[in-house]
Amino acid sequence: MTQLILIRHGHTLWTEQKKYQGHSDTKLSQTGIQRIRELAKGFRRVKVDFLYAASLKRAVHSAQILAQGKLKLHLDSRICEMNFGKWEGRSAEELLRSKDKAFLAWTRKQNWPAPPGGESRAAFRRRVKTFFIECLRKHPGKTIAIVSHGGAIRLMILEALQLPFKFFFSFRIDPASVTIVSAHLEKPGRLSILNSSRFLEKME
Repeated sequence: MTQLILIRHGHTLWTEQKKYQGHSDTKLSQTGIQRIRELAKGFRRVKVDFLYAASLKRAVHSAQILAQGKLKLHLDSRICEMNFGKWEGRSAEELLRSKDKAFLAWTRKQNWPAPPGGESRAAFRRRVKTFFIECLRKHPGKTIAIVSHGGAIRLMILEALQLPFKFFFSFRIDPASVTIVSAHLEKPGRLSILNSSRFLEKME
């Protein structure tokens, strides 16, 4: 199996304000930088064969802090967050107050229509799955660190465990958190660490 260390980027001002970020290229806040630096103390003890990051600034900066110049960083736009279109820069509370019909339908989590000007669930999952499968094929038996976003990390957990989309919201993925899964193309993998705020000194 391939071991995937899935790391969500650090906090941004929009994270702290609970605003949808999606493809908006927000930067890490001072809190975000501090939390990732704390995470980096444990990351240096982990043997990583390959390091990927989503191509948005908040993920790239987080990965650079973790790499500390010792790992080559490979950027991939397929693991960027879902594109929330016109909802980006607004909070769920604000959208509910405005009685946005598309958002109200989206919160019911049934058909989950695409946000206005944004990305459909199917398109989002398809691009993340393409990256995930390629990663497993290129790095069998290796340990891969991936710095990405909450939604993309949830999708990679579903792919690793071979779970249907209905479990998407079953996993909490906080900023500057670590989730570790072992994955295989032909059988369900194993989730060993979920949403941890630190790296463990020993990992199976």
